[in-house]
Amino acid sequence: MATKTVNWMWIGNDDQYNSTPQTNMTDAELAKLIGVSATGSKQIKPVKVTGELNQSNFQDTFNPNGGGGTNMSYTDPVGNVPVTNVKITAFLDVDYKITLGDGSTTTQKGVFIQMSNGDMFFRPNAYYVNEWDNITVIQKVEIVSVARFADSSAVNPNVSFKPTIFDVEIVCFVAGTMIATPEGPRAVETLRAGDLVLTADHGPRPLAWVGSRSLDTRHQENLRPIRIRAGALGQGLPEADLRVSPQHRILVRSNIARTMFGTDEVLVAAKHLTGLPGIEIEPGDASVGYVHLLFDRHELVFANGAVSESLFTGPQALKMVSAQARDEILALFPELAQTGAEIERAVPARLLVKGSEGRKLAERHQRNGKPVLHA
Repeated sequence: MATKTVNWMWIGNDDQYNSTPQTNMTDAELAKLIGVSATGSKQIKPVKVTGELNQSNFQDTFNPNGGGGTNMSYTDPVGNVPVTNVKITAFLDVDYKITLGDGSTTTQKGVFIQMSNGDMFFRPNAYYVNEWDNITVIQKVEIVSVARFADSSAVNPNVSFKPTIFDVEIVCFVAGTMIATPEGPRAVETLRAGDLVLTADHGPRPLAWVGSRSLDTRHQENLRPIRIRAGALGQGLPEADLRVSPQHRILVRSNIARTMFGTDEVLVAAKHLTGLPGIEIEPGDASVGYVHLLFDRHELVFANGAVSESLFTGPQALKMVSAQARDEILALFPELAQTGAEIERAVPARLLVKGSEGRKLAERHQRNGKPVLHA
């Protein structure tokens, strides 16, 4: 059977909840899972898990150690060492209460998974998979109900879901990036609210807010910066290596973009351009300083000469920042809290290309030997 790699969310390590993995868990064992929770980035980490994901085995009446297809491998999210060929000892239908980065909560159905080494994971039910494109910061996960799959009428959990589902979306420049201003380039970390920055569409514009955070990316591949080497975009851009967060969108201008989207210029997340020559994920060997830039509308700025976006405060963007940052932004722009508000700053500066489309765009550029910036 072919192996697959998917994303599951690690939520810590505990003693085995299933004392006899070859048989169903008892009601008493199930009850012990109620209230189990994980809090903060030390306990909640996305992990890429590889194994022979056999849907029929997972959905068996009994826990899936008997039917094969359950040996899993991944990198330990704490020790950063390989974990190979561990067995699944518990696979259960659960409801999770999830506290998001902005302090709001949502309850969803999902799957609780425990391995023979005690590692615990969750992933959403298939019904909620698309919603997870917009869930980017999680403060807490708590199990509020649990059942055997044989006892439940849950939607088919679709074990093998897309590998990008838990990728954290933070739109930032790495400290040291040179941002164009009317007085000349300035390091992004030196900018402050009120400073003028050159924008591609509206000339010099004052910054409304600047936020920064330092992240340890050694054990979190999904947070590692993307390095765009000098000249990798075409037309000599960027002028020097540009480092941005994986979800930070870069301007693509090409005939291929026009063919695919009906417009010459689109914005594509840096991580979806990896694979093109000179664009790659950096090794996670150090902490990274990320800096957000927010204007009173979505703007395009010049970073090391290349055009990329400012922080976009669209319908889901405030879930990308910490609760403190969200409070600061809402103090400046209280109307952002209005559901469905049609406000200027919630309009993207260019078409925002989704993940699969962005990867297809990059593949076509690579296949045709065309830079992403060309006439």
